[in-house]
Amino acid sequence: MTNRDKVENRLYMREYMRDRRKQERISRDADETAEVPLATTVVLVQEELDTLPGAPVLRSLTATALAMARILDDPDATPQKAAAAGQLRQIMAEIRAFKAPSISGLTLIRNARQNRN
Repeated sequence: MTNRDKVENRLYMREYMRDRRKQERISRDADETAEVPLATTVVLVQEELDTLPGAPVLRSLTATALAMARILDDPDATPQKAAAAGQLRQIMAEIRAFKAPSISGLTLIRNARQNRN
């Protein structure tokens, strides 16, 4: 290999590496600006809460569950995700287990009579 070949090879490699770094920067920027997926944790939790009968009654637990879901969706909250996932699981179990107080038949009849008067 002559001296001229070495110089040409070095120039070629400089250009090649410069182009490669440029492509990596472009792909990294594209990844950062990618759209958030539609099925985020907040959306999924909200959909489940809409189907649960206890959710409207337990508003504070519902708000807390949505806050934990937002933490899980936040890419900067990596250290808190494990704790948030555990809390979300526990809160959702409490909301699912909620049973509205049952009203006896006699109470329904009394309420109906009072409403007529």
